[in-house]
Amino acid sequence: MTKKNLEPFFILLIFIIFNSCKKEELSLPSYIHVPEIKLSTLASQGSARHNFKDIWIFIDGFYIGAYEVPFTIPVVTDGESEIEMFIGIRVNGILTHPRRYSNCDAYKFKYKFIDKDTLTVIPQYTYVSQVMLPFNENFESLHYFNEDRDGDLNTKMVNSGSQDAFEGTNSGLIELTSVNPFIETWYDFDRKIPISTDPIYLEFHYKSDIPFSIGFISFKGGFFDQKLINATVLPKSEWTRVYFDFREILNSSEATSYKLAITSTFANNIDLPKQRILIDNLKVIHR
Repeated sequence: MTKKNLEPFFILLIFIIFNSCKKEELSLPSYIHVPEIKLSTLASQGSARHNFKDIWIFIDGFYIGAYEVPFTIPVVTDGESEIEMFIGIRVNGILTHPRRYSNCDAYKFKYKFIDKDTLTVIPQYTYVSQVMLPFNENFESLHYFNEDRDGDLNTKMVNSGSQDAFEGTNSGLIELTSVNPFIETWYDFDRKIPISTDPIYLEFHYKSDIPFSIGFISFKGGFFDQKLINATVLPKSEWTRVYFDFREILNSSEATSYKLAITSTFANNIDLPKQRILIDNLKVIHR
């Protein structure tokens, strides 16, 4: 190719580059900012306090990503868009196990983005209409963790009083000492939980000096079958909410009904003569 033939080629190349840069300048990103998440519940659904960690975002049906709240992310889209935000949790108390929380509807809305625009959203969620809560214990007055299974009447669940409550009047309180070192307490009543293809969450707020275990007691035909106290909860000095998925365990048991159960043992390697476990807003929830 001669020098003369090269000139139109370079002119065309410069034109393409110029128009490409010009187009990029016109497609400046907008931003979505989510500072927090809110949950709204009915009176029968218990506390609206939660520990939703993440938002999974779809724009016009396309998955954009999952982000830990709070976050600000860039988006490049033209015109009005439909935005869907699904909430996410960390399952079984493990930060590396994120999952969309299926018991709440997506937060949906339409918005027309403008270049360099920042859209601030505080999504508010509600439970799906078909959600079931066979257990919903808030410890506000009476509670139902009264079935003593350890043989020691000095180890039991009591109401904490407002000074130790996570919210409201009371939380559930367990205290263990070297003299009274073990507790196994069951819920007073059994409840039906059907086999499910969706997660069956046991979720609650807690703080604790020592590890404890929580789960279910299964019954078949009204008779005790087996202990399914499978979730181990590690000590926490600040209140937090955890979500344990018991779907596989309960489906495998094929029991007709269940009670909740908590066990713990005094820790000799911790320099606390009185070791405490506090629990609040306990729910078993499924679709």
